[in-house]
Amino acid sequence: MCIRIILPPTAEHTTDAQWDLVDILNQALDHDGWQYTAVCHSLREILCQTRAQASSPRQWAEQFAQSLVRHVASLQAEADSTSRVAVELERLRLECDSLRRIVADCDAHPLQDEIQVLTRERDHWRVLTAEAERRAQSLEQALATEQRAHQDDVTHFQEEIIAFNRIIVEQQKALNEHGA
Repeated sequence: MCIRIILPPTAEHTTDAQWDLVDILNQALDHDGWQYTAVCHSLREILCQTRAQASSPRQWAEQFAQSLVRHVASLQAEADSTSRVAVELERLRLECDSLRRIVADCDAHPLQDEIQVLTRERDHWRVLTAEAERRAQSLEQALATEQRAHQDDVTHFQEEIIAFNRIIVEQQKALNEHGA
């Protein structure tokens, strides 16, 4: 697809050129070599939805920007959810430490007449501690994975937004220069 600019451009030609820019953005998201295909799919979905709803390129740009902001906000909400997992993980760590101290106290000061009772309690707490450690380790791994994925998505979206804004500004400047 090529973009033609006729001098002096008519309002119809300017609008067509602006819609051509939207089409170029859509085609850029179809590039097979992108590392973030899920991100491209999300952006393409936003682009297509806003294209279907917009009656003008300006309205499309506004709706597209609003949709991108909402999408990034939803990613931020996911990150907040991930931080709640981190809080739960810290609570489990503290519980593990407390259970270890209880077990250590039982091991350090057993009284002869309470040895059997304390031994059962100690074994019970050891089992709970082991379960809490396994759960904490699992949550740590899930948290680390989610944090990496979230940071990759946020970074990529920020780069995409900057690139799109740059293209829009350059096209608008070019249109303004040709229209003036």
